[in-house]
Amino acid sequence: MVYRSSSLWPGIKQFYSTILDYTSLTVGTNSFINFWNDKWCATTSLANIARLSDGASIPDTVSRF
Repeated sequence: MVYRSSSLWPGIKQFYSTILDYTSLTVGTNSFINFWNDKWCATTSLANIARLSDGASIPDTVSRF
């Protein structure tokens, strides 16, 4: 295995917070994205924020909303 440093990453890293301020993600209807259990809000899931007792048992995906 060979490691080569990135020529782009140092520039991206320097402006990372600015890039985040002007970046958004569009979520389609992909059936693999779980509305409740995927981490939409920083480092936690909506199931955790809503204090759902068993978020793992909620099968709703983004495509069902």
